Amino acid sequence: MAPFRNSRRLIALAMVVALAVGLGAALVAYGATTGTFSACLNKLGNLYNVTVSPTSPESCKAGDVAVEWNGPGTAGPTGPAGPAGPAGPAGPQGPTGPTGGAGVPGPAGPQGPQGPAGPTGPQGPAGPTGAQGPTGAEGPTGQQGPAGVSGYEIVNSGMPFTLPAGSTVSGGVACPIGKKVLSGGVDTSDATVTVITRSFAVSDTFWTVAVKNTGMGPVLITFQAICAFVS
Repeated sequence: MAPFRNSRRLIALAMVVALAVGLGAALVAYGATTGTFSACLNKLGNLYNVTVSPTSPESCKAGDVAVEWNGPGTAGPTGPAGPAGPAGPAGPQGPTGPTGGAGVPGPAGPQGPQGPAGPTGPQGPAGPTGAQGPTGAEGPTGQQGPAGVSGYEIVNSGMPFTLPAGSTVSGGVACPIGKKVLSGGVDTSDATVTVITRSFAVSDTFWTVAVKNTGMGPVLITFQAICAFVS
């Protein structure tokens, strides 16, 4: 008789496990409580009179089966971590952070090539006059120049003679032998009234002068020639 009862209990437990999938929320509610569950199972597979220890089981109807099962046990050890899931999409860019401090200056770079010459600037103001430099070396002797004159003298016509007022007279002077005439004129006692009207060289050794007395009285006149040796 005992084996038969055990077989009925096993069949009833199997039905309870099968009904666990279909009963859903009710079994979940029972499973949240620890202890031993007791219930009655009718022929249609429905559970009723469900109790949990220490409450005593209730009596089942004739022909129904009394069943029992345990609540949840202690939690088992944590299982190994599953594989990493795929990377999610990139999030939006965050706000710009504060400016960092100045870094350490880097080493100086190599010198670049020389640039093109710039335009010529404006001329600056003249500087102060510098000190006089030392005397330079004597230069070479130049070529001999043309011969000059020598033996310069003024030759008079003789003793002065009287030229009356309003009168005009001409005369001349010859140079000594070997000398040339350079110019000529007159020596007068009153230059304010004596006027030379002509003065010229008749030759390279004789000078002629024409003179007029424009005054109210007579004047003394002497003809003159300037003579010299000319090479």
